[in-house]
Amino acid sequence: MENLYWSEEELKHASPAEFVRASMSVPFFFEPMQKAINKDDDSVKYAWKFWMNTQPEDINPAGVFIDGGSISNFPIDLFHAADIFYPRMPLFGVQLTSDSDLLSDKRKTSAQILKSPLTYAGNIISTLKGFNDKTFLTKHTFYHLFSIQTVNCGSSSWLNFFMKREEKEELFNRGFQAALDFLHNFDWEKYKYERMMLSMKEKKILKEEDTKTVG
Repeated sequence: MENLYWSEEELKHASPAEFVRASMSVPFFFEPMQKAINKDDDSVKYAWKFWMNTQPEDINPAGVFIDGGSISNFPIDLFHAADIFYPRMPLFGVQLTSDSDLLSDKRKTSAQILKSPLTYAGNIISTLKGFNDKTFLTKHTFYHLFSIQTVNCGSSSWLNFFMKREEKEELFNRGFQAALDFLHNFDWEKYKYERMMLSMKEKKILKEEDTKTVG
């Protein structure tokens, strides 16, 4: 949807660094990137009509970008093609987690959720942030079984900009070991078969009750 903000001519000369900068605008840590929108450009008018069903006079004058993780931290659904029955290559994902994430995934009591206004607001934001990812992965369990390797980063914080060498090395080793474990257990023939079964289920070629473990 970049053509909502950049005209066709601008995209010919746009640096990838602009998109990286737009996607790393973590709220309250980095200043949001802003992009003026050329409302008079025909390609921009078409994009707003196509994507947003918006008339030229109602196009926003500028776009303000924040970190995409604020909405979706693991958008693997963007790479899911329902029409592919037999994949040409596998799709791999590395999902980072931490000790605190693992604790928060455990069922919370209502008292824990409503402990304070700040805790309540935090739980709401956390739910909204991961809702799309969890919904997709709950429905498509195939990816958790065959495509995704989870790496526990322990107590390390992704917003720690002053990480010590020892902690960096520990994180590297955790990732290295997780990659070895994943590749050691990866079965390409099994992957292709299960991926085909998933597409057949989505296309209603197979009934859900006939493929209880496929999804």
